Amino acid sequence: MPSGLFKGERLLELGRGPAIYRLIAATTHFSEIVFSDYTASCREEVRKWIENREDAYDWSRHFKFVTDMIGNRSVWRQFQEALEGKITDVVPCDVLKSNPLEPFTYDTFDGIIVASCLEMACADIASFRNSVKSVASLLKPGGVVVHWGRLGGNFYNVGDASFHALTTTEEIVRNAYKQAGFSIIQCVKVGGGGEDLKHLADANNYLFMVASKHSVVHA
Repeated sequence: MPSGLFKGERLLELGRGPAIYRLIAATTHFSEIVFSDYTASCREEVRKWIENREDAYDWSRHFKFVTDMIGNRSVWRQFQEALEGKITDVVPCDVLKSNPLEPFTYDTFDGIIVASCLEMACADIASFRNSVKSVASLLKPGGVVVHWGRLGGNFYNVGDASFHALTTTEEIVRNAYKQAGFSIIQCVKVGGGGEDLKHLADANNYLFMVASKHSVVHA
């Protein structure tokens, strides 16, 4: 991604479980972060971490990894404290709704992270396209979305439970965002993790895409 493109006042993390690690690098680029997830238990795990409860998951090694990458591990605690303060809301989301954050309403965001949640929620390609349009409605014109999604496959496992995942291709994802009024800035496809991870999910590849919402969306 071109340097400095993904930044602004307000960021939305849309879906993808009880994990905050994707937000660590965003700490220095956004002033306010709204975290959302469909599942109440996932939202509760994030609240535990923000509130420093004793039973909260310890994300310190992830902060150390990110600060190692920027060449200064000694600031990892500052990154952690900053992120704790910048997550202002933890709210439900449902990407199948026209307002995915219903019943809450927000001014549009400068950036959105969509982390492998659309394929899990959508039953077919038509609903996938509609969910991308719903995501677009939450973003300012000129705002940027970072999309991480799976390609191919139709399931993922958590423990003994197996869940549906929509089979998509790079072309399907690209076209859905273009039809919703986005320009694709960057798109990278990576392998699905190898045979040793096939018991967790059957995705063939993963897609990492950066897209910018047009300032004017034509009908």
